[in-house]
Amino acid sequence: MLETIYAFEAANVALASSNWKENTCLVVGGRFGNPTVPLTYYRVELVDDSDSPLDLTRDHLYNVVIDEVKA
Repeated sequence: MLETIYAFEAANVALASSNWKENTCLVVGGRFGNPTVPLTYYRVELVDDSDSPLDLTRDHLYNVVIDEVKA
């Protein structure tokens, strides 16, 4: 499914930092396996290829692809 989300500019801190939970993230709801199971919500961290937090910049397009879900 393809959707559009608009986000504000954000500078993020390292995930090892004590306030990493303040980083901008996506919260995605979905069902894992059985469609009768209640919806589960997952926090999606925005990171680059080296797993460093990604700063969001104005007037940029970011594509988020979910390859795997770890339960």
